[in-house]
Amino acid sequence: MRLPGAGVPAMGRCRGVGALARPREAQAILSAAAARCRELPDAMPHWLLKSAIHRVASWLPRPEQWNEWLQTHVTRTMEMNPARLRSKLTECAIFLDSYRHRQPQTEDFAALELGTGWHPIFPLGLYLCGAGSVHTIDIVDLLTPARLQRVIELILQAAADGTLADFLPRHRADRLARLAELLPQARTEPPGALLARLGITVVVADAQRIELPDASIDLVVSCVVLEHIPRGVLRRIVGEFARVSRPSAVMIHRIDLADQFSFFDSGITRFNFLRFTDRQWRWFNSPLIPLNRLRCSDYCDDFEAGGYRVSLLHPTLGDPADLGSVPLATEFKGYSLADLLITDMFIVCERLGATDGAAAGLQRPR
Repeated sequence: MRLPGAGVPAMGRCRGVGALARPREAQAILSAAAARCRELPDAMPHWLLKSAIHRVASWLPRPEQWNEWLQTHVTRTMEMNPARLRSKLTECAIFLDSYRHRQPQTEDFAALELGTGWHPIFPLGLYLCGAGSVHTIDIVDLLTPARLQRVIELILQAAADGTLADFLPRHRADRLARLAELLPQARTEPPGALLARLGITVVVADAQRIELPDASIDLVVSCVVLEHIPRGVLRRIVGEFARVSRPSAVMIHRIDLADQFSFFDSGITRFNFLRFTDRQWRWFNSPLIPLNRLRCSDYCDDFEAGGYRVSLLHPTLGDPADLGSVPLATEFKGYSLADLLITDMFIVCERLGATDGAAAGLQRPR
């Protein structure tokens, strides 16, 4: 997902980069740079090379296409397979269970997803489980007929072998049959048009201005998206969430708070980016997949300021020894140890004024 307000300083264009008019030349340069990540592990930390590769790609036309190429051919994280589908639909089921726990009587609910991404798994999961309408919004259109077709094929395959019921138990047989009917059209029809037949509206727009009526949404969701949005932009998006949410609406997010370069380079910890000041991080942060480095308490504060109450918080903690090995930048010295240790979190919010219910006894890191 490419997000608004995520620009970083250009650091000055490398000589010759501005002249890369032919995609094959750019592809060759990026491929060679990526190969150096494997050839010279001791010369420079891998994450710095990845950061540099992302910066070069961000200078080229249509940077999201170069990001797709890098994920397909270098990091190989683009492939959609049964294991990845199962993981995403399992998360969708967890989100739905949390929603149903708070709104058990809601039928044909209206959902809003932030971050459509490359594969519309969450919208399809919500549709299969009874959503009356789903709006999914992203600032760039990343869907293709081939990717949508692949997701539908994997869902139908899971249904045929009996595993879909294991990780998406609320799915409806009539909606699964409708999905099967549309599979032949997925090969050629634009993804947005095909998804619209299922009540899924694909919106390519800035989420700071959502074209939906006030109080029209029951469920707001995102999965590993918010950590890529600058804080000022995020606050405005949360304000839009509150505007379009009904008084009984539920907002659920999974947020990754770790240094995502650590998934690429095993030589650094999940907390590595906390060593850099904001000014320093502007030069290391990926222009393609930027990280805002907000901590759990920041999100809780911004959600509450935007009109929501945190009713459930489930954090995943990193290794205290890993955190202790990182000299904290000034910006992070005021956070508590409990707050800094959180590397991933599942958070459920309800509109302010809703019944307190599950909020009793909630402990937030400070």
